[in-house]
Amino acid sequence: MSEPERHWAEAIANQIVKYWGDELREPVVINGGLSVSGLQHVGRLRGEIILGDAVRRILEEEYGLKVKQYLTLYTQDEWKGKPSQLKAYPNLEEAKKYIGWPLAALPDPKGCHSSWIEHFWEPFGSVLNEFAKEVNVITTTEMYKTILKPFVIEALKKREKVINILNEFRAKKLPEDFIPYYARCENCGKIKARVTHFDLNTEKIEYHCDFCGYSGTTTLENGKLPWRVEWAAVWGALNVSFEPFGKDHATPGGSRDAAKKIATEIYGIKPPLGQPYEWVSLILSSPIEVVEGGKKRKKNRIVMHSSDFIGFTPRDWLEVAEPEVLRYLYLRVTPMRAVALGLHLVPQYTEEFDRFESKIFSGEARRDEKRLYSLCWVRKAPESKPFRIPYLHAVILVQAILEEDVDSLLREALSRLRACKMLTKSLSDFELRLARSRLVRARNWVKKYAPSRLRFEIVSDEKLKELEDKIRSILMNFKEYYKELVENISKCEWNPDAIKEAMVKVTSKLGKSVSEFFAGLYMLFLGKPEGPRFAPLIASLSREFVLSRFKRGLELLGM
Repeated sequence: MSEPERHWAEAIANQIVKYWGDELREPVVINGGLSVSGLQHVGRLRGEIILGDAVRRILEEEYGLKVKQYLTLYTQDEWKGKPSQLKAYPNLEEAKKYIGWPLAALPDPKGCHSSWIEHFWEPFGSVLNEFAKEVNVITTTEMYKTILKPFVIEALKKREKVINILNEFRAKKLPEDFIPYYARCENCGKIKARVTHFDLNTEKIEYHCDFCGYSGTTTLENGKLPWRVEWAAVWGALNVSFEPFGKDHATPGGSRDAAKKIATEIYGIKPPLGQPYEWVSLILSSPIEVVEGGKKRKKNRIVMHSSDFIGFTPRDWLEVAEPEVLRYLYLRVTPMRAVALGLHLVPQYTEEFDRFESKIFSGEARRDEKRLYSLCWVRKAPESKPFRIPYLHAVILVQAILEEDVDSLLREALSRLRACKMLTKSLSDFELRLARSRLVRARNWVKKYAPSRLRFEIVSDEKLKELEDKIRSILMNFKEYYKELVENISKCEWNPDAIKEAMVKVTSKLGKSVSEFFAGLYMLFLGKPEGPRFAPLIASLSREFVLSRFKRGLELLGM
């Protein structure tokens, strides 16, 4: 199979099979890792969830392998207490006492969940099944009580060798008496207490906390391995075969290289095949001023970051867009290509996906594009092109109909789509669900992210009376053009394309003054000088109402 015909996820699956050869065990384990240090943003779906799920699909469908996908939450990591994290708590002084605590021990800053982790994980974890088939979520806190314990014991048994390996990758060397394990201090709660002695028979450790001066004894499960040792231990505990990871870990001589050496020389395991991926950036709706290199500059995008609370959650995405659209945006480019997202741009992303979907069923799609389309769906992709309401048209419909009940909104929207011949067939249950979903999501998008030009309400006859002078003053300069426009539209078929064609016959004559002409038209219908695309707007309304409103305009102009 030539490279242009193969999707990159297929290439990765092939690499996995070749890398492991006869050593490949089933189930093939794919693992990702996250630290719940703050906002679980949508960027974390890219490598840890969607990339892994796509590779899982290829291994299952093309190689007939059984695959299990994990997501490891590093809940024993210490809480850094960055300014952005401290601000999450209402009481700053109280928050400071949690610095150095394991994430698993932090209370919920808002008081609505049982813990910090549950609070920030919920908008991510509760919707995982929308973005991947089946992800087994496991925490290091639980693993230290069970499957990680043998790896802790092994690291302690070989501590001199562990120290030597870690020192190969460190500028500041660890002392010879260092014990590669940290205990949680039972006095101050920090998880960086220095272990001074361990007994592998009783699985007890003695420690001294350099932060508060306390010395005590605790069990092995009440602590954690140094990060690079822990990473290798997780590979061994879960029998990981493949693992995507953020590009920061891919630096030569970095944490992954150290973990690979720990894996082979301490634990005697073959490290999983890895795949670095580029971070996802947040596109801002308006630029911000930052200082870089001592100079001020404006930026319109910034890398999503958990502990800095930069980004938006998967739940935020699902409120306004379908999961297959996000999977498309991630899977259409190779893992190390940059991706930037902003919720205010959802109509743009959705329209791009709709065009791609149309191409798939046009007979013009390449094999790799067909494979990409199948990977966009968590479950089976449709076998024929489904009807979709164009997103921006859905934005118009939900504002033109003004119906809160979703079933009523769907019925009226479909009725109007049929009236303007945008819908000419009966819809399957699947297509009805797609239509319902898009209307609800478009309504949410209007409320939260739509710019003012796309927000509107049809101006009432009563309100129109107050605007008559303003409308007249604008359209009076275009009397004959306006009359011609009304005549054209009154004769054309009632659909956006036909209406647009009727309009272009007039607007093409106006040159630079066309924007002023449109301002008058928008004032007549919306009571403001701007709005969504005019042809789809009036096509979403009844022909009788539109012609009646146009007639009102003619009366204002004395025609």
